[in-house]
Amino acid sequence: MKQKWVALFWVHLVLLGAGLAQDYPPPRYPKIPQVKSVEDLLPIARVVVRKPSRREALRPGYGIKAGEKVLMVIPREFEPLVRDALALATREAGARLDIVLLDTSLEAILRAEAASEAHGMPRDGSVEALNMLDPKGSEALSQHYQKVMALARADRYDLVIEGLGGPQPVNSFRWERIPWTTVEKFFSADFPAEVQDLIDKKIWDAFKNARRIRIKDPEGTDLTWSVKPEHIDKLLREYDDPIYPRGTYDIVKRGHISLTPLFMAMPDIDAKGIVAGTINHAGVFPHTKLYVEGGKVVRVEAGGRYGEAIQQVLKKYEDVQYPGFPGKGVGWFIEAALGTNPKVARVSTVTKGESMLWERGRSGVIHWGFGVSIPVTASQLKEYTEKVRAENLTRGHFHIHTYFNTIDVETRDGKTVRVADKGRITFLDDPEVRQVAAKYGDPDELLQEAWIPAVPGINAKGDYTKDYAPYPDRWIKLDVEQLERESGKQR
Repeated sequence: MKQKWVALFWVHLVLLGAGLAQDYPPPRYPKIPQVKSVEDLLPIARVVVRKPSRREALRPGYGIKAGEKVLMVIPREFEPLVRDALALATREAGARLDIVLLDTSLEAILRAEAASEAHGMPRDGSVEALNMLDPKGSEALSQHYQKVMALARADRYDLVIEGLGGPQPVNSFRWERIPWTTVEKFFSADFPAEVQDLIDKKIWDAFKNARRIRIKDPEGTDLTWSVKPEHIDKLLREYDDPIYPRGTYDIVKRGHISLTPLFMAMPDIDAKGIVAGTINHAGVFPHTKLYVEGGKVVRVEAGGRYGEAIQQVLKKYEDVQYPGFPGKGVGWFIEAALGTNPKVARVSTVTKGESMLWERGRSGVIHWGFGVSIPVTASQLKEYTEKVRAENLTRGHFHIHTYFNTIDVETRDGKTVRVADKGRITFLDDPEVRQVAAKYGDPDELLQEAWIPAVPGINAKGDYTKDYAPYPDRWIKLDVEQLERESGKQR
């Protein structure tokens, strides 16, 4: 059966472009160099250690200075070569480093494995919604953070390096993520900060002047919402962070550009349309459509186990009023976050138990979030935390990833700025961005996406509805096999 699917896959790619209605970019795969020692990764590690600290999971930088105390908290299965390269670079910078190895990964703490309906994929995307039915996962995460913070405060660390993503708990010290669990991931870590900062700034500037935003994706997404000046003003005025002062939200969310301030729970949310796909942070699922009205999921179509789990979540909490949200329930549109690093690529380990979380960082990819994540303002946070603990409520959210997005921003002066076109951020081709990129190498190579997935009916020959939507796992496995062939080695 596998040979049959492999043969079919290659027939599709040979016929790539023939008969396709859309002109989407063809599949592309990175070439991963052979790595034999820590020294092979040390140049990348030195870049990460020098990058300014941003407290952002998708563009971490440690900004380490001589004399600082640094605590790294990682699971034992974390790639030793990446760990050791970062440790050596940290100590080269003159800092003291302590490493704590966890016997259980944070993913294992947060998730109980669900029986997968995906055909052989080891990671079932439905666990995201299933976990929202059980608030124990949120409490486990809180307890984990409390332990890390207690250790950091007791020994007065200047920087904590821990975790793959998500918001950090409020604290008085720097807290950065360490998302490069494999060597494959680490090769995107040295994308020049100056270049990514400029790309991020141009996207943010377009968003700050937005009146209306529309995002479409060929897997079925078509969502539109308004942005009012008071939305942006409230976001900048009330964003509360212990490291960066108020009014600096735009410099915090680098590499993870939030195209909507709706997680601030505006009372006049008007988002309407559909968000659809087959992938989220946890894994894959049959094609799922979320119908959104008034900034809230009102209907779920298909999706197999994942769709069923989302419907259960919406039903269970439909009468709950969470502090900081404009109405009852948990299906609120809280996130449309855009990755901005073109060198992020799918990794071979997604077929061996790795989650799909990493992929959201690639430039042009959006991860959509729906749920009841913690409000930003300090006053809401206290009330929110007290309520969810007292009533044993969920505090989570669930996602859908989209990979071929076209993003149009209608500005307040009536112009339209296309931020992304069929999965490519348009500012990657901006003359100013190219000029800065030229300082670090060939801008054509540096600003080219390292990876574009092959999806039948979009950029590979085939029928999306019949060939891909019910069985995304099959195509992802073949995509990974091609990645391994292109890289020139078996992992």
